[in-house]
Amino acid sequence: MFNLLVVEDEDMIRHKIINNTNWLSHGFQQVFEAENGSEAVGILAKNRIDILITDIKMPVMDGIQLTKHVKEFYPEIKVIIISGHADFDFARKSITLKVCDYMLKPFQSKKLLKLVLNVKSDLIRDKGEQENVEKMKKQLKENKNSLREKLIQNLLTNCFVGNLENDLKYMGMEHLKNTSFFVAVLNIEQLQTTKSEIEENEKYLFNISIYKRLAYLLEKEWGLSLEHNRIEKGYILNYKIDQIVLIIFEDIESIRHQLEEIILTEDQEKGFSLTIGIGDRYNQLLDLHLSYEEACSASALSRIHGSGAVYFFHNISSDHTYYSKQLQKIVDHKIYQDLKSGDFEEVKKDVAELLAELKNANIPYDAVATAINNIVFMSCKTINEQGYDVNEIFEEMGLPIYFNQDNNFTYKEIEARLYAFYSTISSFIESKRGNRIERLIVEMKAYINENYAENISLTSLSREFNISPSYLSILFREITSQHFSDYLTNIRIQKGKELLKNTDLRIKEIAAQIGYRDAYYFSSVFKKVTGVNPTQYRDE
Repeated sequence: MFNLLVVEDEDMIRHKIINNTNWLSHGFQQVFEAENGSEAVGILAKNRIDILITDIKMPVMDGIQLTKHVKEFYPEIKVIIISGHADFDFARKSITLKVCDYMLKPFQSKKLLKLVLNVKSDLIRDKGEQENVEKMKKQLKENKNSLREKLIQNLLTNCFVGNLENDLKYMGMEHLKNTSFFVAVLNIEQLQTTKSEIEENEKYLFNISIYKRLAYLLEKEWGLSLEHNRIEKGYILNYKIDQIVLIIFEDIESIRHQLEEIILTEDQEKGFSLTIGIGDRYNQLLDLHLSYEEACSASALSRIHGSGAVYFFHNISSDHTYYSKQLQKIVDHKIYQDLKSGDFEEVKKDVAELLAELKNANIPYDAVATAINNIVFMSCKTINEQGYDVNEIFEEMGLPIYFNQDNNFTYKEIEARLYAFYSTISSFIESKRGNRIERLIVEMKAYINENYAENISLTSLSREFNISPSYLSILFREITSQHFSDYLTNIRIQKGKELLKNTDLRIKEIAAQIGYRDAYYFSSVFKKVTGVNPTQYRDE
């Protein structure tokens, strides 16, 4: 609620302003009145005033003098000047004092009300912006640890924008500016596959237990004070539910045996397989993403050689048979993306290119067999992620394993067998794809329409329908010609428009009902979609 002060020496006009409008119904709790500027100064000293309506020409202290006083001592008050003198000099003086508006007598009460309500809207906006500024200042002061974690995340993903030196200084990390480092990723293999709600809780608990064990390792081995969180020899980041990241600011060998011990302990005590990948050494924090990407590539070797080990990126590029670059390439090969999109002609080209790479690498047959079998297994995994059952595709054959060390197939024979494998998949999907996809999208849209007020995301939707998020995104855009996020936003804004027009709910309440936890964010999205803010839309 707001308070209004009307200053006018003519009783009839002052009473007209006060009594011709139901100010309380428009959000004004109290309306004060004064006959001149001097009397108004006393009211201002004792009461909170939000908007001042004042005449210019008054005895004792006129409106210009009063406005100067207000601007000096109460700059947050909005001032509206009314006058029966259409004199340029008065108008010029009021403009220099930055009053909100200037209205000439005689005037209609409804026009004055409209002007006051516009000023009230400005007050609400200014108050919101000021509260946001104060909130941000408080967060900046209290949450340096969160900001530090966000900085590390941005560096890991190569999304950092700004002045790194200034940010490091602000967060007490300037001593790390030119310190060399390694990035290590610890992948918790089983946490990528569990699905039930109970298992989700177990995932979280197990992730926390691993994180705490590593945090204890840092404190014990490196002297890290978790209370003050001063980064000296290493930093730990609980990056994903199935991945913990270590940034190591000293020789990697100093911690290798502890990492191997953690892998062994968790496997023996809890039956969880952990894999650790370690990137190369770098000297600039802006290169953090490079070492992280290398660490992820190194850990991906577990898909070929098994989990429960520490893999180094530099071994991938060595001449050692089991760490061949060609074997590593199969992990992130484009063949799986082409398989998802159903482009089987492109899949055939991928097969030819991949086999040519393996052939040119001149690696032993047992390594080739390992690579091909992993291509087959990862292709099956990709198909399962799309919602198909590989066992149904190959019926009694089960999961296809085509090669072992005793086969000694030629590359031409391998190519023919892979073509047959992908052709079988292609024929099956082609027979199922059309009706299944359209039915699936209809079910998804119905689910969104019923649950738009919940915390829906592409990930939660993919979990609900047992499809990988990336494939779901492709399907949704292909059928609806919209991104998932745009579709959800349009549903929410449409519901918001209905509530604005048909209910008296506050903006904050409407935002909560349609899935927005932050009313300011809802207002921002609403204006972006409709061109006006929620208040303006309701008043139209």
